[in-house]
Amino acid sequence: MRALRLSERAREKAVEELTDELERMDEKLKLTEYHLDNKNLEVKKINDEKKAAMAAQFAAEATLRRVHAAQKDDDMPPIEAILAPLEAELKLSRQEIAKLQEDNRALDRLTKQKEAALLEAERTVQIAMAKAAMVDDLQNKNQDLMKQIEICHEENKILDKLHRQKVAEVEKLSQTVRELEESVLAGGAAANAVRDYQRKVQEMNDERKTLDRELARAKVTANRVAVVVANEWKDSNDKVMPVKQWLEERRFMQV
Repeated sequence: MRALRLSERAREKAVEELTDELERMDEKLKLTEYHLDNKNLEVKKINDEKKAAMAAQFAAEATLRRVHAAQKDDDMPPIEAILAPLEAELKLSRQEIAKLQEDNRALDRLTKQKEAALLEAERTVQIAMAKAAMVDDLQNKNQDLMKQIEICHEENKILDKLHRQKVAEVEKLSQTVRELEESVLAGGAAANAVRDYQRKVQEMNDERKTLDRELARAKVTANRVAVVVANEWKDSNDKVMPVKQWLEERRFMQV
């Protein structure tokens, strides 16, 4: 933004300088036109004087012709008396014509110089106009940049809002993760307790099976003792273990 402001001030300064330069060139052009108008008036005056001198020369020549035509007239004054003032006037007219021609050449040179100055002024004006066009283009680009900056600011606001929302979501998710971790830890403790309970149940089952086997063995032993005691009261032919009793003892012994 600071660079843009500096660039804007530089462009404004350039516009002011170009405006001042155009005003100076306009003043020079007006002054040149004024001088040219004056010189044109002088040229017109010189041309009028030249025409008058030529007319005087023609009049003098006509007078000379009339004098030559009337030389035979005895009443005429001497020719020298008539020609002397005419020749003097003719000489002055020729000098005036030469001077006017020199002035005319000087005016031509001045006119060419003024034309060259006008061409230079036109080129300067064209350059100034080109610079002014560049300044306008830069101003348009600056306006476009300002619009883009405003758009970027709006986008930054939107992105900042989205960022805050995402931060809030992340914090919420972090809290959820912490709660889940606590739940997992609690679940792990519960799982450990369940495993301990299952292990104890298994141990109790194993103990129960052991007790069942011992009980079965005790029953078998008791049955055998009972059979022995019963056989003592029977004959040798009756001392046979019943099949059902033998199967039960076999089953208990295999457990």
